[in-house]
Amino acid sequence: MAIGDTTLHMPAVLSNPPPSVRNDTSITGALSHIYRDARLQKARVVFGSRLAGPAERRRAIDSQSTTIHGVSVPPRPTEPDNCCMSGCVNCVWDVYRDDLEEWAGKRREADMRGARARMEAAKDVDGSMDDDGGGSETNWDGGKIGSGGGGEAGMEGLFEGVPVGIREFMRTEKRLKERHKREGTLGG
Repeated sequence: MAIGDTTLHMPAVLSNPPPSVRNDTSITGALSHIYRDARLQKARVVFGSRLAGPAERRRAIDSQSTTIHGVSVPPRPTEPDNCCMSGCVNCVWDVYRDDLEEWAGKRREADMRGARARMEAAKDVDGSMDDDGGGSETNWDGGKIGSGGGGEAGMEGLFEGVPVGIREFMRTEKRLKERHKREGTLGG
């Protein structure tokens, strides 16, 4: 191009003009879904996923569970940090207690199956009970999980790290639920 060429300074004319902007309902629908998903994501950050429905919670627990001696053991639940202290019907501490009791029961069942399998394997081995040098019963673990055989006494060790006030709150709520279930009332 020559220096004096005027074609450089002329505006370009488009052969195909851009399509006119129109109000497309599919775009606004997609945006509303994006905004709704973003709001749900923010709510999960604030309130946690424990507020998800029972089916979604069960799926999440089942996906994280491990199989020990043929028993599906869920992961040990973590203490809730999102209690609002307003007396919710489904308090996160109640859910935590239920999950912790389920975890302890599954662990106990897996431990019993494992002990039974070891006993059956030991029957197949020839030898004396004292082949290990004797005194092996002193090495037995009394079972930190539910060593009291279940019930309130067996579950106390599970809640060692939970503050006493919250422990008593969970115990009272559990008793109230059981009483309402027995009496057929809704409570509240």
